[in-house]
Amino acid sequence: RTGGVRHRKPGPSLGLSAADQAEVDRILSKVHREGAASLSPAEKVILHRATQRERELDRRYGRVDRL
Repeated sequence: RTGGVRHRKPGPSLGLSAADQAEVDRILSKVHREGAASLSPAEKVILHRATQRERELDRRYGRVDRL
């Protein structure tokens, strides 16, 4: 664990296309570099939807792991 961020082995895909996954990765890199306040409303929506999909997969595959 690094600075409160938990890293884990990847599980099943989020069901995102390669282009969508690349966009999520770009947004996460931006958050890392510039902070969450730098995100546009559209970027926040994309990240929120990806987070919801990840949480659903966590529940479905029993990957829920609390900090």
